[in-house]
This record gives sequence, structure tokens and C-alpha cells, in this order.
Amino acid sequence: MAIVGGQAHARPGVSGHYADGTPLLSWETSENAMILSAFLCLAAIPQAYRVADLDRDASALGGVAWRVHDSGQVAGSALAIGAPDWQGVIYSAAGTQFLPNLPGDEVGSAYDVNAAGTAVGESDDVVPIGHQLRIYPHAVVWIQGQVTPLTSLISGGDPIEPLNAYAINDRGQILGYGRYAAGSFLRTFLLENGIVTDLDDLHPGPDGGSSPGAMNERGQVVGTSDGPLFFRHAFLWENGVMEDLHDPAILLGRVSSAWDINDRGQIVGGGDYGADFLDYEVATLWDNGAILNLGLLAGNESWARGINDHGLIVGGALNGSFENVAVMWQDGALVDLNTRIPAGSGWHLLIANDVDNSGRIIGEGSYLGALRPFVLIPECDGAFQVYGAGCAGGGGYTPYLTGSGCPEPGGIVSLALTLGAAGQSGLLLAGIGTGVHSIAPGCDLQILPLLDRRAPLGLDSAGSALLRLRLPAGLAPGIYNLQAALRDPGASSGATVSNPLRVDVR
Repeated sequence: MAIVGGQAHARPGVSGHYADGTPLLSWETSENAMILSAFLCLAAIPQAYRVADLDRDASALGGVAWRVHDSGQVAGSALAIGAPDWQGVIYSAAGTQFLPNLPGDEVGSAYDVNAAGTAVGESDDVVPIGHQLRIYPHAVVWIQGQVTPLTSLISGGDPIEPLNAYAINDRGQILGYGRYAAGSFLRTFLLENGIVTDLDDLHPGPDGGSSPGAMNERGQVVGTSDGPLFFRHAFLWENGVMEDLHDPAILLGRVSSAWDINDRGQIVGGGDYGADFLDYEVATLWDNGAILNLGLLAGNESWARGINDHGLIVGGALNGSFENVAVMWQDGALVDLNTRIPAGSGWHLLIANDVDNSGRIIGEGSYLGALRPFVLIPECDGAFQVYGAGCAGGGGYTPYLTGSGCPEPGGIVSLALTLGAAGQSGLLLAGIGTGVHSIAPGCDLQILPLLDRRAPLGLDSAGSALLRLRLPAGLAPGIYNLQAALRDPGASSGATVSNPLRVDVR
């Protein structure tokens, strides 16, 4: 198998050892194992895209898309044909699922969805008062499509009134914002096991507020908080501490914001690099303590809204005509996504809000004059497929292996491994089947028979590794399977494995 070097020869048998007597999970690497070159990858694997409307069954007059899960589910909102107001929705291959509002509420929106299909968002009571409308928001969760007020899940903690549920991860942690009393500053909160935790703010006085941006699978939270003098600053919250990401030595202006964080700990948002008091933000990446200005198109602002585990960043920017356009950052360059879709499609892509680990990009665009939710589908979509399941290690995290790019002879692919034990080592294994070998109760290799090459892995301080590889030109097309086996001192067996990953070399 080319990903681990040499010819694709399977070892006979699944007895727990290779034919040469080497244990199946020996942490020592053989002399002929190819060491995979790994480096920080800010870029996408270059691909063309086709554009599609997320509302596959054309059941809505308009819609928006906020977050995409690797399962293919997308959280958003839409105006159903014949309906008086917008509702929360989940877009998927099965069609558009409209989510009910709370009784008595008129408007709703879903902002995130997890692997179980549980969505979070808000349900709003809109009350006319004279010539104005007053909106009373309520944080909600949709479980199996049924709406539930978030207050029904709260059993203790800080007495915040939840107004919006903004994010949910696969562990069931819910991120949102609310307030202590009518008219008070908004506060970001985390709901876990029924307990509400106020994530605090960056303002030195008693009157600061904050708002959420995103949360990853480790429960790290990013967002925006009032900083000194009440100018907004990007923050990272973890382990009970809120960190100010606004470094005035680099961000010379007064404001910054954080919108997303991946499972490798990379954060994207915006920052003001000019000491001109105009507060224009430019798309920004925070990576392992470094701050990177992602640049502009011909306009004066850009926004980074989403980042996947492979480092692909998406968002929006102003072009030379000061129009909003959806963008991505590839090989250090800012790319207008309208240049990556077929000419004459009828679409003008306005903003890209998120991207999953297969490279599918979702956002909002204008199609024949109507606001529509779009998905950009890479030309090699489906070449990598997660199947089976890994086993949980220390802290209850299960290592997660994904792939992106076009796995073809001579092609470049990206492999991202996350949620492993920080600083530990392991092996990337390749096989040509789905045979099973147990390394511990409930912890199985699922890619047997194995090929005769394996490659060492080293995890960083976030428990992750990113590999970008060029496949050999002579690689035979076919189905190959990958799985990572990792040291984990917190696991009962001392080891854990990722999910298997099916690779269709075309």
C-alpha cells in the first residue's frame, strides 16, 4: 500500500503477529517502514467543486446554513413554502427536516447538529408593540426532531437565563449565551450533565459580556468578549480559564473575534491589524500561539468562519466592487469560491460558514435572486469513508481519523488524526479487508489482512497529527483501509485505536 510505502502485499493470517514474528502492534518500526512526511497544512488539497442547493426537495422559499457535521447533516433555517415565518431545519441527503418552534413562538433557527442528529438553536416569540416588534428568544434543543426548552435540561450551576443554544458536540456538551437578569450583559455558558457554567469575560470590571463562536470535541470554546475599554476581543476558554487572544503587538487595532476551532486546536476569526480606529477586521488564524493574517481580496475586510481538521479555512470577503463573496484559503492564498464553480450556474456565493473533514463547504448564496443554502461538493467526494468505530482512550476521547483530497496515483491526500493522547506515539496501519483483531475488550483493529508496511505516528500537544502525502504514480487502483493504533497511558490496555478509514484509490 503506497501510503505506507513499498508494494501492496498482504500478510497471511490474523494471529496477532506478522509472518516475520513481529507483534501486530509492536511500537518498533521495521527498517523498511516509510516515515510519513508530516507538516502543518494550512491549505486545501486543490480540487474543483460542483454546487448544489442544500434544500434538495425545494420545500423552502429561502434558507441559510450554519454548521455541517461529518455525518452530512447541516443545521440552518428556512422559510417553508406557505409558512408565515422562518424555522430551524436540518438539511441532509434525506431532504429538509423542518424543526418545530416552542408553542406560542413564531420564528426559529438551528445553529448546530451533532452525530446523533440532536440540534440546538433558538425559538423566538415575536411580539408587536406599536410600530415595532420585540423579540423574546428561548434556547432550545431538538431531540429526534422534537423541540425542548433548554431550561428543561438544567439541574444546577450558574443561574443564567439561556437565550440561545449555539453549538453542540458529539459528547453532548451545549454552548450558548444568556443573561442573569433582563437588560444585563450577555454571558457565554456551557451546559454539561445538567450544570450551567458561566465562562466569564475579559473585561476587568463587573459589567463585561461575551458571546460564543464555536466548541470542539474536547470542549474548548472560542468566541468574543468585552475586553478593556469594552472593545471586543477574541477568546479561548478551556479548563475553566478564558484567555485573551488579542495580542496588541500584532493586532494593532482595537477589535478581534473568534468564530471556529477545530479538534487540532486551530482557531479562526478576524482581527484588526491597523491602528486607525476604523475597526475593520481581516481574517485571522491562531495556531499554537502564532497569529497569522490571512489577507484580503480587493476590499478592506475578510472573515474566517470555519476550519476543518485538515486546516481548510472558509469564510467571506469584500471584493473590488465591495460585494460579499464566499472564500477559502488555499496554499496561503485567498480564493473567491465563485471562481471554483462552473460558469453559468446561476449562483453567486456570498459567504461560506463551515467545512467538514471531507472538504464539503456550506454557506449562503444568491440563486436566481433568492437567498439559498448551498453546498460545494469536491470532485473527489466519497473517496474517503469513515466506517466502524475506534475505542475510547484516556478522558473518554476516541481517536478520529479522516481523509481529504483525491487518492489517485500521483495525487496528494491529507490525513488528519485527532483526539489522541497528547505527545504519544503510534502506528498508521494499512489493510485490504475488514477482518477484526481484538487488542483489548471492545478495542479492535478492523482492517485485516494487513499490508506489510506500517508507519510511525507522533502526536502533538493537542493529541493530533496531520499528514500530507503524494501517492506513488504506480499505485494500483483499488480499495485500501487505514487505521491508527496509538499509545494511551490513560486507557486500561495502554493503547487505543482510531476508526477505520476506507480509501478508494481511483
